[in-house]
Amino acid sequence: MSQAVPGQGRWRGDRRDAGAAALIDPAIRALPPPQRTIDRSVVVTARTQAADLATRTPIIKQAIGAKQIEVVAAVYDIRSGKVSLV
Repeated sequence: MSQAVPGQGRWRGDRRDAGAAALIDPAIRALPPPQRTIDRSVVVTARTQAADLATRTPIIKQAIGAKQIEVVAAVYDIRSGKVSLV
């Protein structure tokens, strides 16, 4: 059975309809073709998801407005084990 997750689309078998892909695909396509590398796409995806998370949920928006939390984009490098803010 598939369940909707707010802002995340709906699982159907082995794929998800819309959700994150609806945000990520246009962001990557907006890059000039020579910049559509995996590394650059990962950064764009992290920034897109962080921006979406910061505005999607009223609780998170309220906490940001009250300066209780900050949503930042970061990338985990599996080779080095390091997390880098982007």
